[in-house]
Order: sequence, then structure tokens, then C-alpha cells
Amino acid sequence: MIDACACPPSFRSADAEADLVRDGFTLVPALAGTQCDLLARSYRELAGEPGSEGALEIDYLRADRSVMSDVRNLVLPLITEVIDEHLVGHRMVFATFVTKNPHADSNMFLHEDRSWVDERRYRAGTLWIPLVDTSEAIGNGALEVIPRSHLLGTYWSGAGTPDMIRPYDEWLRQFLLPLTVDAGDAVFYDSRTLHASSMNCTSKPRVALVCGVIPNQAQLLHVTAPGTRRRRLYAVDEAFFVRYGPRVAELAMPNQYQVIEEIVDDATLTPAMLAAWSRTPAPLPRVIVPASARPAQQWAHLTPDSQRVPTSVVVDGAIPLPSCCRLMYGVATACGAEKDVIVSLDPAACFELDPSAAFFGGFMVAVLDAAPVGAGVAVGSAAANLEPGQRFEFDMEPVTVWNEGPGQLRLLIGARSEVVASAPRSVAKVAGRLKRLVTRPAATANRVMQRIHHQAIPTFSRAPRRAAQEFAKLNEP
Repeated sequence: MIDACACPPSFRSADAEADLVRDGFTLVPALAGTQCDLLARSYRELAGEPGSEGALEIDYLRADRSVMSDVRNLVLPLITEVIDEHLVGHRMVFATFVTKNPHADSNMFLHEDRSWVDERRYRAGTLWIPLVDTSEAIGNGALEVIPRSHLLGTYWSGAGTPDMIRPYDEWLRQFLLPLTVDAGDAVFYDSRTLHASSMNCTSKPRVALVCGVIPNQAQLLHVTAPGTRRRRLYAVDEAFFVRYGPRVAELAMPNQYQVIEEIVDDATLTPAMLAAWSRTPAPLPRVIVPASARPAQQWAHLTPDSQRVPTSVVVDGAIPLPSCCRLMYGVATACGAEKDVIVSLDPAACFELDPSAAFFGGFMVAVLDAAPVGAGVAVGSAAANLEPGQRFEFDMEPVTVWNEGPGQLRLLIGARSEVVASAPRSVAKVAGRLKRLVTRPAATANRVMQRIHHQAIPTFSRAPRRAAQEFAKLNEP
């Protein structure tokens, strides 16, 4: 990604541009009061009365996509005038009304908007225009932003990408700034700026128009996450957001949209980065444990070993584990292996490892590949989110492992005494044991992996040729 100051200018006003670059948002006049009233009546004619869709009604999420088309046609002339008045060479790419009904569940969680452009070159933004006065004092769910939080957005945000801020959500909320915005005025914020809103405590709906805005020369994008760190950038058009809701696009991209680039997103968000940004101490990341894996509770931090595992051992496949299974007598024994084995777990899945009688003296779990934030392990009252290269040692307690994605979680599980000491030796050991596993008469092709592949042998400091030879043997008849 790029530094926010390196983007081409967005605003004609030097003051508005300075606010945007420094704080990640700015306020500008947009619609007159009479325009707001007319827009509100016209919207109700095409969308119906508020309250039918729940506490929060967002056109972008509707199954009936005709509403998105009608909204675009309704607001495009007005918003184009606002954009041309305040911005330099920008266009509206989608529009949605957000109706916050009087309801205890009408709050909006803390989040950033998705990456709509190549943020290595351009800045995308959002116009947020309430049709009624909004403020913390009124209590109708004012927009809240975290100033300067756009400087934290060094990662791609899209369909299925990791929610990088979630482990720090509670800590970050102390920096939220509620905005007082009159009806018809607009907040323009960088799409990377973190924002939220509280619930509507009044007796009337709070309606706001939200428009995505990008530079004219920028290609409109939709970003997906096919792997733990792999990101696909699709070139899309304005019709994409009209025809397809986010849930549909997350399942499969329509054929008419092509991938223009595949990248590896190695961005992280650490306490050190947050401390430097906020100039205050930042906490350790909160462990995100899905309810499907363990009941909600306060979790102590589970600390990995100081020894790191060579993550250059990359497997194309591994023994797949079914979701929500309990593996008795150890994963290795249950799968027909000897003492260690590589396993994979698909997104939205979890398993419990019961080591009883499998590993005398305990066992170890080494992380070969895991998505940021999305994968974790829990034992007793302690838990940790998993990162590639980590190694944990456990006694004889049952261990729960989960993977929320994106991509597969891949682990090496074995006896505690079998330490992954050197990369070539580890490669040979894993290769040999997996070869014995896949050649057992009882093993079938659909249960075990038939080959593994080493993609980064030159990164090993010792015996790269020997390691390559061990892997090559797996393809022998």
C-alpha cells in the first residue's frame, strides 16, 4: 500500500485536502434542506417504509438488487454535482441508503471500507450524507471516526480478507470521535479510515446516503482472498455493485470479471505499530475464538515457544480433517501415521485433538501456514491466534484448533521430543513419514495426500540439494 500523502490530490480546497491527508476525513456542504426532504420521500417510494428489514437497513445488502439500481438512478445527478464542486476528477461508483431504525441492535461495528482501487497508487473515499441532523447529543446514531486511522490501513480489504483490527477492537474504540453533521452536509472519509456508529436511541429512523467515490483514472476493483495471504484483484464496473451483493460475490465471482493481478499480502498489525501510531502503549491482541470452537469466556494468552519452525516447507496438500471432529488417540494414529503428520483444516472448521495414549510426555503443534487473525488454538483457559512459524508444546490436555480462514490452516503435529531442529532434516523426516503413510494398503487416495511439494528450498541454509532429493523421491512409482 502507499502512504496517504503520496496519493494524487482529492479536493479542490487546500484546507479540505489537508484535513483528509492528516485525519483521514473532512466535512463539506452537499445538499440543501429541500433536496434532503425530496430525496427522503423519493427513496421511501421505491424502498418502502422503514422497519421491514430490521434494525439496520442497507440497500447494498438487499437480496432484491433492483433497489440498488433505483437508488443509483435516483442519486447520481445530485452526487455528481457534489463531486464536481468539491473533488478533482472523481466519480461515484455505487450508492446505498443506510437506515438506522430505533432499535437496541442498530449500532454499526468498527470497520474500514473495502479496497475499491489499487491503494498503492490511488485513494478511494466514501461520501456519508445524513438526511437528518445527527450528533451524539441527539442520540440517533451519529457517525464516529478514528482520526488518523487511515494510516494503519496497509493491508488489502475485500471479500473474505482477514479482519485485522478485530483483536484490537476494544482498545481502538477509545479513539472514536462522534461527528456532529447537519442534514445535507457530507463527511468524506478515506476508505481505510476506521468508523462506526452507536445505536439510534430516538423514536425516528436515521437515514443517510452513502456513496463510494474513486478517481476517474483508477480501475474499480473487487478484492478476494483465495488463500491465507493470496489476494486476487478483479477489474469490475459500476454494474457489479448493483447486480451482486457482497454475499454472492464472496461465494464465486461472475465469469465476466477478470483477475488483473494476484499478490501476496504480508501486511500485519502489531502492538508496536499501534503504539507508534497512537503514541500510547497498545495491548496484546485479543484472541478471537469463534463460538463454534469454544464457549465464550475470558481467555489468557497462550505463549508459543521461542523456537521458530522453518515455514519454507510449503505443502500443496495434506491430510484433510472434517469440520468439528474429535480426533482420539492423536491425529497421527487416527490417520494411520506413526508419530508426526501434516494436517490441513478448511475455513469455517474446527477440531479437537485428544492426545491420550498417543504421545507419551506431551506433543507439539507447529504452524506451517495460517491466515492472520483467523486461526487459533485453545487449551484449558488459554488461547492464541496462530501465525506461521510458531511452535507450541502441550501436555496431555485436549486441544481445540479452529480456522476461520481465509485459506487452509496447515499444521505439523507430533511428539514433543521430535523437534523441528533443522530445515533439511525436518524435510527428510516429514517426507519419509508421509511416504509411508500414503503407501499403506488401507490408505485411500481421497483420504491422504499423494505428494507434497517444496517451493522454497533455496531459502534453506544447509543441504538444499539433499532436501530437494527427499521430496523428489515422493514422486517415484
